Amino acid sequence: MQESYAEQLLEKTKIDYDRIARQFSETRQHSWPEFQLLEPYLKGIGRMLDVGCGNGRLYTFARRAVAAYEGIDYSSALIKKAQEETRGHTHTYFQVGDMRSLPYPDESFDLVVSIAALNHLPGNVFREKAVGEMVRVLQKGGTLFMSNWNLRSFKIIMRYGLWKGLVWKADVDWDRGDCAVPWRRGVFINRYYHAFTLRALRSLVECAGLTVTENFYTRGTHRAHVWNARNLITIAKKS
Repeated sequence: MQESYAEQLLEKTKIDYDRIARQFSETRQHSWPEFQLLEPYLKGIGRMLDVGCGNGRLYTFARRAVAAYEGIDYSSALIKKAQEETRGHTHTYFQVGDMRSLPYPDESFDLVVSIAALNHLPGNVFREKAVGEMVRVLQKGGTLFMSNWNLRSFKIIMRYGLWKGLVWKADVDWDRGDCAVPWRRGVFINRYYHAFTLRALRSLVECAGLTVTENFYTRGTHRAHVWNARNLITIAKKS
């Protein structure tokens, strides 16, 4: 994918989530079961960064375990929601920002988490930049925890008609695995997503210099096959 076109897609994603921020936030009020897989990595954590934090719901799950929590998201409307939801909470900070250029010094965080965010970055160049930035701000010995939506499950493919993007290019300018997933609450928009495989995620993380410790498909807290899994979980350490 050409970088100029990828930039356009990313800007569209920002605009899309600004438009649907209220409705989207209403669907993100509770923890997913997969959050429990993160719990062991929260113990004794000083600073945690939530990349692609949306309305900040992960903070509710993690706040009792971490000393300081920071969230960053490309959508200013979702960041506003996060700030409203956590008003009055100390040691918590949200800001608008680009995951390809994180506004933090090197080795700032003990734990970096990204939930359902990397899927939205078009093109390998942008995804490599984002993972590289997560690694840069992670302290030595720290953990990267990523969850990405499994768009290759049979249920999701049938529900959204994603065969075209997964089997061949969905559009002349798109890469294989790129999909348009519709949003139908309040307004109708097609959101850009990239359907990852475990191999692709492992390669991204290892090329950025981390050691992958866990990389699996999951449904809830249980491992699953690609055809019925809900998410892909990738956990890696910085040595």
